[in-house]
Amino acid sequence: MTTRDDAGAGLDACAELNDSDLGWMDALDGVGLEPAAPNCDEYSRPPPAKKKKHAARRPARPLAPPGVSLAPEERARLEKERNREHARNTRARKKEALEKLRREVAGLEEAAVERDESERRARQIAKRRLAVLQCVFRKRGEGVLEREEWGKFLTSDFELRQPLNPHQACRPADVEGNRKLSRGVDGFIDDVASLSVLFRSVGRSADLSYRVAAAPTFACSVLPPAPTVVNDAVYGHWGARTTDARRHGARGEAGIRGLFCARFAESGCRLRSLELVYDVNALSEDIVRSTETPLTRVPGCLRDATFDADPAARVVTKATAPFQIVDCNRAWLELCSFPSKSSVVGRTLRVIQGPLTDRESLKRLHAEIIQGHATDATLLNYKGDGATFINYLRVCPIYPDRDPASKPSHYLGILRDLMADACADDARFGTESMACPLCGGTGRAPAAPAVYS
Repeated sequence: MTTRDDAGAGLDACAELNDSDLGWMDALDGVGLEPAAPNCDEYSRPPPAKKKKHAARRPARPLAPPGVSLAPEERARLEKERNREHARNTRARKKEALEKLRREVAGLEEAAVERDESERRARQIAKRRLAVLQCVFRKRGEGVLEREEWGKFLTSDFELRQPLNPHQACRPADVEGNRKLSRGVDGFIDDVASLSVLFRSVGRSADLSYRVAAAPTFACSVLPPAPTVVNDAVYGHWGARTTDARRHGARGEAGIRGLFCARFAESGCRLRSLELVYDVNALSEDIVRSTETPLTRVPGCLRDATFDADPAARVVTKATAPFQIVDCNRAWLELCSFPSKSSVVGRTLRVIQGPLTDRESLKRLHAEIIQGHATDATLLNYKGDGATFINYLRVCPIYPDRDPASKPSHYLGILRDLMADACADDARFGTESMACPLCGGTGRAPAAPAVYS
C-alpha cells in the first residue's frame, strides 16, 4: 500500500525535472502533434481469443500400480522396457505416416498422369473434330451426294440449321419461320445439292458459259481465325465462294461469309448438329452483281411452280418416269416455239430433244432426279420448229405437303437460252465478228455433235 511518504517522494521527483528533460514535448508541439486520445472502439471490442495451447503431453504409463514400491533395479528395468515400447510405437507411427504420405504422393502422381492423358485425348479429339469440320465444308463445296460418304461424318439424327434462302430448293417440311432445318443425312444431302445448283448457276448464267465444257465450281471451307472448341461444340467462321465464274463470263465471283456452331456426338468425331449463320440478302445481291440478271425464286408448292407473268421459262413434269409434262408458262412456250399448252401437256420432254442432245448428260440428270435432288445441266435442245438452242436447265423437286416423309410429286424445270443471250449482246454492241462460233449468230447448232456437262 502506498504511504504518504511514498507519495511525497514522487512529488519531489517531479519537482526536480527541468526544461531540458521535457524537450521531447516541445518537439511534438513543433510538428503539431498532440497526444492521441484513446479509441473507444478498442474498449468496445471483445478481447482477442486466446490461442489454444496444445494439449499437454500424455503422461507416461506408470511402472506399477499406485501404492506399490519398486526396487531401484526393478524400476530401471521397467523404465527400459517402457522406453523400448515407446520407441516401437513411435517407429510404427512414423512408418504409418510415411506410408500414408507415399500413398498420397502416388495418388497425386496418378491423378496428374490421368489429367495429362485426359488433356492429351481432348487435344487429339479436338484436332480430329476440326479435321472433320474442314472435310465436311470441303465436300459440301465439291457437291458430294453419296450417302455412304456423308455417313462417315454425320450421325443418323443430324440436324442442319440455317437461314431460309428463297432462291434455293427446299422441302416444305424443313421450313420453320424464316429458318431452314434439314434433318438426317438425306436432308443434308438435299441441301448440298440445292446449294451446288445455286452457286453453279452463277457461272452457267454467264454469257460465255456455253463455250466452256467444264461445269462451274465453288469452294466451301472453314475460315480463320482458328475455331474455338468448348467441350463437344466448335465455334468459328466459314465461307463459300465461286472459283471460276469469271472464266465462264460472269462479271465477278460471288460468295458469302458467316459463322457456324458445330456440335459433335459425345466422345466421338461425328457431327450431331451444325448451325450456319449468314446474310441471305448479301448473298443474293452478290450473285445478282456477278450475273447481272435477277435471281429466280424457287417455289415451295405446285401452285407457285408456274405462272405466265414469270419471265423465266418454266415447265412442270411428273416425278416419275417418263416425266410427262403437266404444266408450263408462256415464256417456256415462246422459248420452245410451241403454240399452246395443249400441244405439250401429257407429252414428255423428248419434244425438245433431238439427235445432238447429249444422252450421257440426260442419264446423269435423270439419276439425280430419281434420288429427289435438285440438279442442273447444260443441254443442246430443239425447239418445236426444229431450231436448236443451248439450254441451261435447273431442276427442283416439288413436294405435295409438309410431311417430312413425302416424296417429290413433281419436278420444276427452269430453262435459259444461253446462245440467245450471247447473240443478243453481240447484236447490241455491233460485234458481228465476235458472234457465237457454234451457231454463227443464227441460233442453230452445228452439224457435229457436241458434249456439254
